[in-house]
Amino acid sequence: MKYLKAGFIFLLLATLLIALVYGWAIPASGLVGKTKGFSWGLGIELMALAFVWLFLVFLTSRLYATTWITLAVYLCFILVNLVKINFLDAPLMPIDFTQLDDLLRTTSVIIEYLLYLIIAVVPLIVLVVFLLKKEKPIRGLRYYALFILIVSSGLMTWQSNHISAYLKAEKLLILKNSNLVNRFTKHGYLNFFIQSIFFQTKPTKPEGYNKEQVNKILTKHDLDKSPAITPETEVPDNIIFILVESFVDPNELGWETSEVVVKHFNKLREKHISGKVVVPVFGGKSINTEFELLTGLSMFFTPIESLPFRELVSDHTPSIARVLSDWGFKSSVIQVVELSGFGFEKIYDYIGINQKMALTGDGIELDPSGRFASSQELFKQITAITAAEDKSFIYSFANSSHMPWHLEDYPESTLKLKHNHGISKHLQNKTLAYFNALRHVETLLTDLVAYYEKSEEKTLILFAGDHQPALDLIRDEHTKNHQKYVVPALIWSNYLPKQPAYDNFFVSMNYLSALTLKVAGLMPDGFFKFNTQAMDYINPLSSKYPTSKSPSVVQQQWLIDYEMLQYHILMDSNSQNTIKKQL
Repeated sequence: MKYLKAGFIFLLLATLLIALVYGWAIPASGLVGKTKGFSWGLGIELMALAFVWLFLVFLTSRLYATTWITLAVYLCFILVNLVKINFLDAPLMPIDFTQLDDLLRTTSVIIEYLLYLIIAVVPLIVLVVFLLKKEKPIRGLRYYALFILIVSSGLMTWQSNHISAYLKAEKLLILKNSNLVNRFTKHGYLNFFIQSIFFQTKPTKPEGYNKEQVNKILTKHDLDKSPAITPETEVPDNIIFILVESFVDPNELGWETSEVVVKHFNKLREKHISGKVVVPVFGGKSINTEFELLTGLSMFFTPIESLPFRELVSDHTPSIARVLSDWGFKSSVIQVVELSGFGFEKIYDYIGINQKMALTGDGIELDPSGRFASSQELFKQITAITAAEDKSFIYSFANSSHMPWHLEDYPESTLKLKHNHGISKHLQNKTLAYFNALRHVETLLTDLVAYYEKSEEKTLILFAGDHQPALDLIRDEHTKNHQKYVVPALIWSNYLPKQPAYDNFFVSMNYLSALTLKVAGLMPDGFFKFNTQAMDYINPLSSKYPTSKSPSVVQQQWLIDYEMLQYHILMDSNSQNTIKKQL
C-alpha cells in the first residue's frame, strides 16, 4: 500500500507539472506558438517520466525523495529546453551533449551566463542532497523497481512493432524536417528526447537506394560528363568567400536607428548582385551553414540537429575548393579560432583546402571586443594571399559580431535607437553593441572593395551572413517563423557588370556556391552541376522554410534524386571512385 501511495503521489504531481508546463508555461513564454489542445504524446511523456522515476528509485532505494528529485530534474530539463529554444530555435537533443566541448571553448559566452547556470544548478544539488539525507533507504525497494523496469521494457519490446505502428499512425514519432519546437511542445520534450537517442543518429537510407540507381541519376542529369572549357571562358584571378557571424541588415528587419547600420553594404547591394539566402540555423551552430556553403550538400537530409561537417564528411566529399582546383585555383581558409579545437583542421583537409590559417595568439590585431582577429587583420591576410598566388580561392569567417555584445567596447559610437520597443536598458545597450560589431565587420568588405577596385586582378567576393542573431528584440513580425532563417548576401566583382538575371536572388545556402560559380561564368561539374539544375525546381531546400507544402511530381523526383546522391556521397563506403570521377 505504501508503494502504491507513493506511485499515486508521483503520478498526480507529474500530471499537474506536465499540465502546468504544456498548458500554460510554454505557450505563455512566447517562444512557441499556441498548441491546439493536448496530445497522446503527453501520455508518453508521463510514461517516460515514470521510467526515469523508477530508475532513480532503483539507484536510491527511496520513494518520496526520488519523486521530488524526478520532478525537479524534469522542470530543469524543461527550462534548459526553453533557453535553447530562445537562443537557437531548437529544443535540447542528446547530440548537444557531444558538442559541449565547443561550447566550453567559447568562454566569453559561458561567462556571460555563468551566474544563471549557478542559480539553476546549485539549488538543484542542494535539494537532491537534502532529500536523500532526510529519507532513509527502504530495504528491497530497488528490486521492486528493477522488476517493474524489466517487465515493462520486456512488454514494450515484445509489442514494439504494434507500438511503433500506433505512434506512426498518430504522428508521434520524430519526423525528418518537421518543426521541432512545435512538435516537442505538443507531444512532449522527454518523449522526443528519448526517441532521438534511438532514431536519426545517421542519415536514413533512401528507399530503393543502390549503385545502379545512383548511376541512373548521374546519367539522367548529365553529371558523368565534365563541362567544356573554352578559350572564351573568363576565369577570375581571385574568388573570396566571406561568411559573417550573425550578419543581417537591422534596419531592414524593422530596427529604427539614428544612422544606417550597414550603410556601405547597402550601397554595394545597389550596384552589384545581391539577394537573400535561407540558412539552416538560427542564433548559432554556424558550422552547419559552413557545411552547406562549402560542400553544396543540404541539412534537409541530415539527422536532426546534427553537425554533418564534423560527423559525416570524408576525403571524397565534394566541395567548392575541389571544383575550383580544376580551374587552377589554390584554396586557402582563414579562421579566427583554433582549427584543432573545433575540428576544422581535419574537415578542411577532407574537402581539399590547400592552406589553413588560424588568426590566434600573439601578434594578431584584435577587434574592439578583444576576442577575435580584427577586420583589418583579416584584410591584410586575404590581400597577402592573393598577391602571392596566381589564382586564389579564399574562404574566411569573420567572427567579430559574435555574442556576447558589450556597448563599452565601442566608446566612440554615435549610434542610437529611435524606438526601444519597450526593452530594458541592458538589452538596448546589448543591441547597440551588436550593431557596432556589424559595422566593424562591414569595414572588412569596404576595405577589400577599395583594394580590389584598384587592382588589375579580376576578383569576385561573396559576402554573406551565417544566421540571424539570438536577440530577443529580433523576434518581431519581420522575423517570426521561417523569416528567422533568411540572411542577406552580396556578390561583388571588379570585372563583371551587374547581371539582372541573378540580381535579387533567393536561394538556400546549399545552392549559394553553385550560384556564385554561375555568376562568374564557371559552369561546374559533378554535384555542383546538379545543384545548378536542382535550384530551378526545389528552392529553397530547407526544413526551416516552406519550399512547398504539396510538392509536385517533378519536385518529388528531384528530392528523391537529391537525397539519393547526398546519401551516396556521405554514407556509401564504396562511393569514393564514383565521387572522384563524377561528383
